[in-house]
Formats: sequence, structure tokens, C-alpha cells
Amino acid sequence: MGKLPPSPGFLSTDSLLGVRPAIGLLFHYTAIFVLYALFIFFLLFLLRLVVRKEWIAAIVVVLLGAGTSTGGEYPLIDFIAVAVIWLSILLILKRFGLLVLVVGLVVQNVLLVFPVTSHFSLWYANAALVGLFAIAALAVYGFHTARAGQPLFTGAALDS
Repeated sequence: MGKLPPSPGFLSTDSLLGVRPAIGLLFHYTAIFVLYALFIFFLLFLLRLVVRKEWIAAIVVVLLGAGTSTGGEYPLIDFIAVAVIWLSILLILKRFGLLVLVVGLVVQNVLLVFPVTSHFSLWYANAALVGLFAIAALAVYGFHTARAGQPLFTGAALDS
């Protein structure tokens, strides 16, 4: 659009202090996003009681959420982008539920806030690995739970 690209988001300096502060920050973000998702759910519930239509309540939540991020060099583009993000948040909440929304918000924030590097000799690599290990542990637990006790490999695949 003829202007310089925006500066990237900033890392949390607490995640650079070591492994223990990084673990504490991970728990802090988890608690914050549980409350955030519950607030979205409660706001959607209240608006649904007031307007009596679910789709109107969803539109109002999207407009309220997108209206809070007015600013930047291109306000219309920012508004549309944030409205798409809020629409995806509501679709995830409606289709998959509150737990998936919380996990998605925490994972997204961990990837933004924790410094990620593939050079493990850097001084902040230990703190970066805390976030990545938390995401990997969450993925392994989700895979194990989704298998519901079924073995990963069976002899039936070899028989046919």
C-alpha cells in the first residue's frame, strides 16, 4: 500500500528470564484466556437473551470485538481483519466448544509471546523450549485422548 510494514509484536520480557518464570507465564496466560473465553461465552449468552436470535447476537459480538481495535494506518482493513478473527472465535466456540477455544487462544499466544529459536545454544533457548514443550505435550495428550484406548497399530492392517 506504499507504506512501511508494521513493526512485529513484542515478546514478553518475563519469558526471557528463565524456565521458572516462563512456566509461570504459561500458567498465567492459561488463566487469562480461560477468563477471556468465559467472558466471550457470557457476552454471547446475554446478547442472545436480549435479541432472541443467535445470529444477531453473534453479529453484535463480532462488531463489538472488531470495534475495540480501531487504530493503525488502515482502520477499515484492520476492522475487517479483526472482524474475521472474531468471527472465527465465535465459530470455534459454537462448533467445537469452550475448551477448544481456550486451547487455541493459549497456543496462539504462546507462539506469539515466547521467543522461538532453532539455535539451542542461545541464552533464551530454554525459555523458548518451555512454550514449545507445552504445546507438544498438549498435542500428545489430545492425540492419546482421541484414540480412546485403541492401539495405534493393529495386526488387522497386516492381515489384509
